[in-house]
Amino acid sequence: MSDKCISEDIFWDDWGVIQKSDGGMFDFDDVKDQPLERVWTIVDTGAYEDENWYAMPGFHIVNKLGYIVTRREWTSDTSDAIYFLHEDEDDGERQVFIYQYRDASNYKVGGMLLLYGASRDVEEDLIRECCDADGCFVAEQVGVPALCDQLFAFGGGPTDDDHAFHEFQGLRPATAEEIASLPLWGGLRDLTCRFLRTEGKWDCSLSPNCF
Repeated sequence: MSDKCISEDIFWDDWGVIQKSDGGMFDFDDVKDQPLERVWTIVDTGAYEDENWYAMPGFHIVNKLGYIVTRREWTSDTSDAIYFLHEDEDDGERQVFIYQYRDASNYKVGGMLLLYGASRDVEEDLIRECCDADGCFVAEQVGVPALCDQLFAFGGGPTDDDHAFHEFQGLRPATAEEIASLPLWGGLRDLTCRFLRTEGKWDCSLSPNCF
């Protein structure tokens, strides 16, 4: 995709998008005789962290979903456009993200985050692959509430036993009791994408209280 895409609103409002009469995309035979500069290929990236659909000027094959035509012609300088912007909506499903903090003396405290969004049965594997070999991550780097302070409350503050890492323990559907008692933290997809954006590279300096 282009680094700077035409926004979804501008593409639909200013470019004169033409679809099939039923709102679907055209097939190749529908657009093959159209002027090339008016044909766009609709693609997805195939990446979990980017579920948008994009319009690319001209004909393309990789990750092709279909074609549309615009009244306005593109040029060699035209960027890709966002055709459909995926929004992380609350579908009513609830999951819990389970993690813990354990210091070097094996004192530990557990935590849970209540998340909205249905699981595709891949999120736990994606998150785990982003953690280090011991299943650990830096909570502050992905915006997850750090649990260190709950140990500090008993010990009076950080000690030589403390460090930057929390342990990911799992992901599962929330129980009725958890739904009733836990505050809704955010979306499952959003949290998974935060882990993916780390590319498995964890910055301990982002956790100043856990050394």
